[in-house]
Amino acid sequence: MCHERVSLGSAAALPVRGTTRPLAFTATAPGATADGVTLTAELSVDPADFGLTWNRLGMMKGQTAITVGAHFTRGRA
Repeated sequence: MCHERVSLGSAAALPVRGTTRPLAFTATAPGATADGVTLTAELSVDPADFGLTWNRLGMMKGQTAITVGAHFTRGRA
C-alpha cells in the first residue's frame, strides 16, 4: 500500500443541459494499492456558465462545489 499522498493536474469537460464547458482541477490520490487507486477532487462550477440562471428554493447560488470520488481497479488480462 502506498502511504504517500499524490496530487495530479486534471482536465475534463462537463456537459450540462446541452452546454459543455472545460474544467481544470487537481485530483489527489489518498489511497493506492497494487490493485487500484482512489482519486478525489473538489471542483467549483457556476451554474450560470451553463445557462442555468434560475434558483429553485435557493438550492444553488453562484459558485457551487462538486466533490468527486472515484476508485479505479486494475483489470485482469
